[in-house]
Amino acid sequence: MNKKIYLIEDDSAIIDIYETIIKKAQFDIEVISSGKEAIQKVKKVVLDVSLKPDLVLLDLILPDMNGVEVLREIRTNPETQSIK
Repeated sequence: MNKKIYLIEDDSAIIDIYETIIKKAQFDIEVISSGKEAIQKVKKVVLDVSLKPDLVLLDLILPDMNGVEVLREIRTNPETQSIK
């Protein structure tokens, strides 16, 4: 099974670059384009650990909230705080 990466990014050009590189390296990637959507994803990980990514690439400037707020949410839950 491939390692799973969440890319939290809203810029389509950057998403295309990351997706190309990450897929070539044979990782699974899921693109999340807003902070609120990212937090919802984190809450789903708490309910189903199989959804837990191995790595999160997080943009600090998102359209709806600051990336630091998303990071705080990830770090507050014991099920997700160890995600790199």
